[in-house]
Formats: sequence, C-alpha cells, structure tokens
Amino acid sequence: METKTFADLEQIDGISSKGAKALSTAGITDLHQLREISVDRIDEIIFNSNNQFAAISIQQNVQLYFEKSFLLKSPVTLPPPDQIIFCDIEAEPSKTYRPFLVTFSDSTNKPYSVYKNKFSSFKNKVGTYLKDEDKSIIVASSGTDYDFKRLVDLTRDSIPDFKNLYQSIDLLKLFRKSLVSPVGFSVKKLSHFLGYPDFESLLINSEVVDALPQVQYRRPINKKKTNIHLGYLFGMLYEQRLLTRELKDLLVLYNRLDVESLRFIYLRLYELLNQRSPGKVRIKKLWLPFEENGKPSTENINKDI
Repeated sequence: METKTFADLEQIDGISSKGAKALSTAGITDLHQLREISVDRIDEIIFNSNNQFAAISIQQNVQLYFEKSFLLKSPVTLPPPDQIIFCDIEAEPSKTYRPFLVTFSDSTNKPYSVYKNKFSSFKNKVGTYLKDEDKSIIVASSGTDYDFKRLVDLTRDSIPDFKNLYQSIDLLKLFRKSLVSPVGFSVKKLSHFLGYPDFESLLINSEVVDALPQVQYRRPINKKKTNIHLGYLFGMLYEQRLLTRELKDLLVLYNRLDVESLRFIYLRLYELLNQRSPGKVRIKKLWLPFEENGKPSTENINKDI
C-alpha cells in the first residue's frame, strides 16, 4: 500500500520518490490531502523550508492535475498529424549509438517495427520504409533529438541527404518550452494523464516479465514499483544475448506501445491546441507566478483558451 501511495504522489511533476516519502511520513498520503496544504507546508516538508518556488510549482501542478489542465507558456504550433511519422528507437544501454529496434507509425496505420538481426538488412529496411512514406516530419520524444540523430546514421547510405529532407520535432524539448504539465513530459505519464490506458503495467505484471532472467548489473525486479524502466531492461537483455523469442516479441510490443502512446499524445494535444476537442483535459494560458519585486507569488490567474 505504501508503494502505491508514493506512486500516487509521484505523479506530480516536481515530487521525487524522496519527496513523496517525506510527505507520507508527515501524514500526506494522497493527492487530495496534498491539495489542501499550504505552499509553506510543502516547502517545509519536502525542501526543509529552503525552496519556496519549487513548492509553488508543486502546488500549481496539483491544482492543474485536479483541473485536468495544462498551462500554456508560449504559443506552440503543431503540424497536421497526416504529415507526421512517429518514431521510437531502442538501443544498447552501454552503446546508445547502436540501435537494435526501430518502430514507426503515422496517424492512420498500425506500427511498423524493424529489429536488428543483420545490420545491413536493418539499415535497408529503415531506409526503405522512410522512402516509401510521403511524409517528412519525424516526431519522437527524447529531449535530445536522439531518435532523429540515429535515423541520420541509419540512412547514411540509403538517404544521404536525410537531414535536409526530413524535419525533427522532439516533443519533450518543444513542450518543456511551451507548456506546464502537472505530470511532466515523460511519454508514459503524459499519455496516462491524457487518457491513454496503462498498457505498460500489464507488461510489468505479465508472466513473461515474471520470468525475465536477472541480467548482470541489475537488481531483482520489484513489480510493485511503477518506475521500472522496461526499455533499459530489454536493452540489457539484448546486449547480453539473453532475449528468447518470447521476450523479443514482448520487447517489440513494448516499443510499439511507446510509439502508440507518443502518437496519442500528439493527436490529443493537436486537438487541444487547435480547440477541436471538448474532452476533459484543457489548455489554459499561463500567468507567470511572480510578483513585481521578482519574488514567487502563490496567486494563479488563468484564462481558458
């Protein structure tokens, strides 16, 4: 039960596992209780009264969470979904420049995955897929344009002018600049906040994951924890040549779910930003929480778009 409580509190951007534990120790065990306490109390419990601005941010995020809202910091324009190729890449943990699985999707078709058996065939299939598509915008979410950079490497022979022919949109970079999200911008948390089912938890609880061999340098899996990084775990299994056929299939499913989550986020936010969706989640304009003297303010003045 305690782990579940921590997970509930850790949904909020700005609350780490350490902060969630401190709140729980102080008797704040769920988001409803957290919503009722003051900024000063949040600052005292989590930051030893040493970071009021972070405490204000947490309070704001809790309020946004219950309002099912984002705050818009600056204008953001997303290209129409029919121009997009969504992409997610899995790579070896110790050699991140060596991808071994690429999954693509667009706004209409089911995901297409390319798994590396032979490197030459792997590269060719990636290049062929991209050349056959009539779309030129690659959407991923790493914060570093990682996926686009790897595609540049993989298509060096098949599409030498890839960087000039294709555009990269890294949603993590873009949304960090433009939006305030109560749950941050990880694909998993953001997609769940927007209403996408938690398929990954089904993988964590499946018998297949129960049977995962304990890879080298990895502690035993605790299924009760919600922050298991399955991508890293699968990467370790690949790197150490421990992937059975069943585990490989699960890995591809995991990668496809990541791409589908990414696509869901994009389509949902595209609708919201263009005021095309009457759904439960809203986007609101941001009034920066500062007073004229530069000190943080606890006031929030927001207007619905």
